[in-house]
Amino acid sequence: MKKLCLLILISVFMAGCSQNEGEPTKNNKEATTNLELDEDILEEAPQSLAIDPDFSAMGYFNAFMEPFEKPDNEITVLNVDISYPSLKNASDKESFQKIQDYYTKAYESMRDYISTDALANAKEDKEAAEAIEGHFIGHSITVDHDIIYQDHEKVSILIQGSEFSGGAHGNQWLQATTFDLNTGEILDLHEILGLDEEAGRNYVFEAIEEELKKAENKDLYYEDALDTYEEFYNFEDFYLEDDHIVIFFQSYAIGPYASGIPSFELDHPEK
Repeated sequence: MKKLCLLILISVFMAGCSQNEGEPTKNNKEATTNLELDEDILEEAPQSLAIDPDFSAMGYFNAFMEPFEKPDNEITVLNVDISYPSLKNASDKESFQKIQDYYTKAYESMRDYISTDALANAKEDKEAAEAIEGHFIGHSITVDHDIIYQDHEKVSILIQGSEFSGGAHGNQWLQATTFDLNTGEILDLHEILGLDEEAGRNYVFEAIEEELKKAENKDLYYEDALDTYEEFYNFEDFYLEDDHIVIFFQSYAIGPYASGIPSFELDHPEK
């Protein structure tokens, strides 16, 4: 009887050992599966984590000097201060690199304009002032940028520029672009509104008309603004804010210089 009990105990012990050494128990099997899943998650985590763009700036400042009236007397003919957005982590995503390339091209185009046309015009005006012994006011170009809205899906960037090249006042302009952060593509206004192109166009024009018809706005704009605004509105001229969209016209489009850059808040349409 003692031998039989001993054999049973040995059999149970061996069975337990073979089970541990062979296929895992139910609990061990679950633990192994969870471990494998955890390793998979760890491997995929860096790819699935959302990466936000890290914006900085690329800028250029210069004061171009030229002799005036006397060879030993110099004045600033053109003063330049420009700043465009740049992405520190452009290499992290293809979409970020597209945005970086877009603004690098804009920055280089402005640099080219400064060194050729803008500087040539400033020198020409300076020489004309010298010829009549008149007074010369230096030209200037200023460009600044603002990351006006950003979430994990899109970013809206506003470029504000002004240029003075003589006359009573300078010229100012805005350029706004909204990007899809997943693709790097520029988003159209109707896409932001969630409407097709024709419905988006109608929605925007109805909102503009409503603003232009307000009594308090009639003195701000040209008398024929209601007849001409469709011709002058560029559907790229908008940017995002937290709870609405801002649409704008460039200077002189529908009003005089005193009207500045006309802008209107546009609500998201109710679906």
